[in-house]
Formats: sequence, structure tokens, C-alpha cells
Amino acid sequence: MKLIKNTRAVLHHYSTIALGMAGSLQGGWASLPIDLKNNLPASVGQAVAWITFAVAVAGLGGKFVDQTPKDAP
Repeated sequence: MKLIKNTRAVLHHYSTIALGMAGSLQGGWASLPIDLKNNLPASVGQAVAWITFAVAVAGLGGKFVDQTPKDAP
């Protein structure tokens, strides 16, 4: 395994942003009190799971996009 040269650029990659969003979504859902989740329809929990899945798949797709800055040679 070989690491990339410019580690600061990782924060600007689409896949890193998408995985951060997916983690934040799941962390926010996990931090909700159980009684609040129990009062919500079951479809809300399923929607959170599917949205997280979609964001993670978009992040995977972001790995294939050229993300070099325009001012880089």
C-alpha cells in the first residue's frame, strides 16, 4: 500500500466528503434518544439508512472523478 503525497488534499476529495457526510448522518441518528426514535414512523429509520447508503455509493463514485486542482500542472 502506498500513501498519497499530499495528505492535505484528502480533505477535498469527493469520497472523503461523502464518507464524512454518511458518518455524520449515522452519528446524528445514533445520538437521538430512543424514545424520540420510537415515536417516529419506521419509514424514517429506513430513509436514514437508504440516504446513508446513497451517499456512500456517491463517495465510491467520487473515487473515479479526476480531482486535481485546476491550477495544478
